[in-house]
Amino acid sequence: MYNKAMTTIYRQPSAWEYEGVYIMPETVETVVPYAFSYYPMYIYTIIGSNGSINSASSRGFSTTKTLLKGVVLSGNLSSIGLNAFYGHSGLTDVTASEQNGTNMLSIGSYSFYGCKNMVTLELPNNTVSIDTFAFGNCVSLLSFTFTPKLQTIGANAFINCRSLKEITINALAEGFNPINSFSNCDSLGIINVDPNNKLMKSVDGVLYNPDMTELYFYPMAKSDEVFTIPNTVIKISYGAFSNNQIIKKVIIPASVKVISDKAFFNTKNLNEYVFLGLDAPALECSYSSAGFSYSQFRGNMGRFEGELTLYCYEGSNYDNYIWNSFFTHIVTVPVEEDILGVNLSDSELASNEGTNAYLTDIPLSWDGDNRLYKEVIAKMSSNKNNSVLYVAC
Repeated sequence: MYNKAMTTIYRQPSAWEYEGVYIMPETVETVVPYAFSYYPMYIYTIIGSNGSINSASSRGFSTTKTLLKGVVLSGNLSSIGLNAFYGHSGLTDVTASEQNGTNMLSIGSYSFYGCKNMVTLELPNNTVSIDTFAFGNCVSLLSFTFTPKLQTIGANAFINCRSLKEITINALAEGFNPINSFSNCDSLGIINVDPNNKLMKSVDGVLYNPDMTELYFYPMAKSDEVFTIPNTVIKISYGAFSNNQIIKKVIIPASVKVISDKAFFNTKNLNEYVFLGLDAPALECSYSSAGFSYSQFRGNMGRFEGELTLYCYEGSNYDNYIWNSFFTHIVTVPVEEDILGVNLSDSELASNEGTNAYLTDIPLSWDGDNRLYKEVIAKMSSNKNNSVLYVAC
């Protein structure tokens, strides 16, 4: 159902199912919320005799439509509303018409959520924003290329797109966080960035800021088992390596001064960390209503399973409370030796366990009690080789 000028799509009747590919008329500028969706609570539209438009909600029925296989979007679209195509499990292809309109297109929250068989997604060139969860649970989607004008992508816009292998970021993109926008995309192995983008840069599929002083995002499915962080990097961002289950060893240069919270969170096979600098990086914690979080390596400090090994040079300052709380083994290597060639057996590691000197003195019940945090800082201040932590609020 359209308005008289066919610039707005109001509703696909609940008992009618379009079979095949729906080609949207080029006159269409707006697809209202819930227009094609089948959702327990749906919106219907009442058009008065004087042309007034009113929306009302009604308790509908939850079902899945499978006959709609493709949608060709109008080149003049300016808005696709909330839940517009929610749950069309048979939809395999969403493409754009060849006509390029002048309207700027915004894609609403959950608009294509749960289109689990969608493989192809080609948005109109005039697309400027994608809202939260818009393409969430599109588990068959293989790749996504930012359209030329796309700037912002909301949190969880592509959550659980578990077949997504590659994304290509345009020159204008700025308002998105890849860790949030592409969360749980555990097949994502490559990130490409237009060389004209002034905020991001990609090298071998890894995302950095332009001068490569900050490592933003290491894809969850990047296939390298050993990764050497470039010696330009000063900061490893929040969640940068999180959820990668392939990497086994990371080499961290002396240039790295800050490791943010959850930088290596849930990297279950990453057991070896080689630090080339004598000065331990600052560990940036985060704070929420639950309290302070120290989860830089695999899990919460002192609360994860498995053993982690840290390799560093003699004279460095890693053997203290904080680092011993994360690492079972802290292995020191003479400066004149090749630290990258060290590979100790389990028995050799057992003889090189960290002292855990402060582990029994301070409880690890990070329950938001600021007193515990102050105790840690006080205890660390008594250690001449202390590590530095600070809070990101």
